[in-house]
Amino acid sequence: MNRILLAGSIALALTSAASAEVLKENNMPLDIAVELAQGAVSACAADGYNVSAAVVDRAGVVRALLPRQ
Repeated sequence: MNRILLAGSIALALTSAASAEVLKENNMPLDIAVELAQGAVSACAADGYNVSAAVVDRAGVVRALLPRQ
């Protein structure tokens, strides 16, 4: 009986400790994405290239898109 209670207590302690850890993901803010895209377009325009620039996050989702001017 004591072994069952001990095993249950250990299982409960391990479960609560594992579920306490929450994964956090930081995504790029929109203003930084726009600033990066504008910098890329400006740098290319200074070299005479007419380009569009897209900034994507780590999942490949478009955060900013500046068309060619």
